[in-house]
Amino acid sequence: MNFDSLIEDLSFDVKLSERFFDLQPITIYNRSDVDHLSFVFFQLFLNEFCLKSSSSFDSTNFFEILRTYYQTNANRLEQIEHLNEIIHSSKKFLRFYRQNSFVGQILQKSLQNFDLKILFSMRFLIENLHRSSNSEFHFETDEIFYRSQILSEETFGKLKSNIGSSNFRCFSFEFNFVFLGELLSINNFFFANQNRAVCLGKLRELNLSDKRFSRILFQIQIPREYHFDKTRPIIIVNSHEKTIFFSIGSIFRIDQVVFDINNDCSIVQLTIFDQQTNDQFNDLFAYFNSKKDPLVLAHLLRQISPQSAQLFYKHLLNDNNQLECYIGLGLCSYLQKDFTQALEYFHRALEIPTESRFIQSSLHNSMGLVCAQLNQIHQADEHFRKSLEFSVVPLHRAAIHHNLALISSEKGLFDEEIFHYEQAFQIRTNQSSTNQLKIACLINNLGIAHADLNQYDKALSYLKQALEIRLKHLPEYHVDIAKSYANIGTVYVKSKDLHVALDYFKKALLLFQKQTIQSNEEIQAIQNNIQIVRDKLN
Repeated sequence: MNFDSLIEDLSFDVKLSERFFDLQPITIYNRSDVDHLSFVFFQLFLNEFCLKSSSSFDSTNFFEILRTYYQTNANRLEQIEHLNEIIHSSKKFLRFYRQNSFVGQILQKSLQNFDLKILFSMRFLIENLHRSSNSEFHFETDEIFYRSQILSEETFGKLKSNIGSSNFRCFSFEFNFVFLGELLSINNFFFANQNRAVCLGKLRELNLSDKRFSRILFQIQIPREYHFDKTRPIIIVNSHEKTIFFSIGSIFRIDQVVFDINNDCSIVQLTIFDQQTNDQFNDLFAYFNSKKDPLVLAHLLRQISPQSAQLFYKHLLNDNNQLECYIGLGLCSYLQKDFTQALEYFHRALEIPTESRFIQSSLHNSMGLVCAQLNQIHQADEHFRKSLEFSVVPLHRAAIHHNLALISSEKGLFDEEIFHYEQAFQIRTNQSSTNQLKIACLINNLGIAHADLNQYDKALSYLKQALEIRLKHLPEYHVDIAKSYANIGTVYVKSKDLHVALDYFKKALLLFQKQTIQSNEEIQAIQNNIQIVRDKLN
C-alpha cells in the first residue's frame, strides 16, 4: 500500500496532553509481577475477541454511543455520519482515523480505563484497521524505525522496574543506565518511521516542565527474516520513506533502555516479537480460544481493575450467567474493600442452585474472607468449614486450611492454628507443581504460631526455613525478605537474644528503605523495635 497523503506530519504524530487518554496505552509482560495480567488481558481481547472472529462486527452500538456523547456538537455529528458511510472502505477508513483524532481518543480512553462495554462496541473499528495491514511485505535487511513518545512517569517506571536486578548494568563512563528486560505491548495503532533526527528534534522542542512525564524515543528493530503474516502485521504507509503503521497490540522485546544525555530523553530499544513462535503464548491463547466467553475477560479484568470489571459484570448479568456474575461482583466489591456490598452479592449467589461443589466451596470461602474483614470471626469460621466440606481440589483445600489457621489465631487457639497450617503444608508439598513461595508463607506462619506458644526454637527453625526459600526464589531486595528478617528479630527479642535480634532488625530496615513504594508504618515499626532493643542493651 502507498497512502502518500497519510504521511503528512507523521514524523511526530504524538501529542503531549494533560489528558491521560492522549498517551499510548502500554502494558508490560513480566512473569514475576501483577502487571503481566494487563498485558495478557489486552492480548486476549484483541486476539480472541477482535481479530479471530468468524463474523463481522456490528457497528450500531458504537455509533449510538458517539451520537449520544456528541449530541450537541453539529460538526462532530456530521463527521460521525461520514464515518458511518465509509466504514467498509479500508483506505478511506484509515484516512479518517488519522485525520479525526476523536475516534482514536475514544479507543485510547476505553483501553486505558478497561471499559469493555465500549471496547466491544469498537471491535469493528479494530477489525477494519487491522484488515488494512500488509501481510505480504518483508524487508531485505534489518530495519530500524523510530517513534517519539511522551510517557507518564508511572508507565516508564513500570517499564524500567520490569528489569531484574541481575540484568542491570551501568556504563559509568557515560553516566548512562541500561536496563535489559522482557516484553511490552503498545495497545493502539501507531506510526513510526526511519527519520531519527526529526523525531529527536521534535522531542527537544517540547518544553516539558511537568515531571510526571518523560521524553521517550522508541527505537524499533524489525529483523529481515520477519514476515508480516503474523498476528500483528503492519501497513507500509510509504515505501520510499518507510513510514509504517503498526497494528494494535504489537508486541516488542525490550532490549535496553539508555538515557541520552545529549538529547535529554530516554532511548527505549525494542525488537518486534514473533508471538506465534512462542509456546507460552500459544498455550495461553489456545486455552482461552476454547472458551470464547466474555466472562473470561471479566474474571481476568477483576484482578487488574475491580471497578471496571464490576461495570462489565453488570453489563453481562442475565439469566444464563447470574451465578458467576454475582460471585464476580462480590469479589470486585471485596477487592474495593466494600465488604458489606460484597456479602450482599455473595448471598444472592448462594440463593442460586448449583451442583458444582467447587463453586459452592469457593463461594463459602469468599464469604468467610468477607466476614473476617468485618470482624465476624464466628461466621467466618462457619463459612470456611463449609467451604472445606465442599472442596475436592487439593490446593483449594490447602488455601481453606490456611484461612482456618488465621481464624484460629484470632480466636487464640494456637494449637488449632498449627494443625491447620500443617494440613496446608502437607497438601502443598504433596503436589507435583509446588509453589515454593506459598510453602515459604506457610512455614513463616507456622513459625509465628509456635512463637505465640513460646516455642522459640521451633519458631526460629521455621522462620529461617522460610527466609532461605525466599532468598532463593525472590529478588534480593524483596519486601517479603525484609518481613522474614523482622519476624526472626522479633523471636530473638522474645528469647532474650538481643544482639542477634538487633542484627536482624537492621537487615529488615535496610530492605524496607530500599522499596520503590515504601511503607512508612513498617519502617517506623522496625525503627521503634531497634530503639527498644538498644535501650535494653544499654
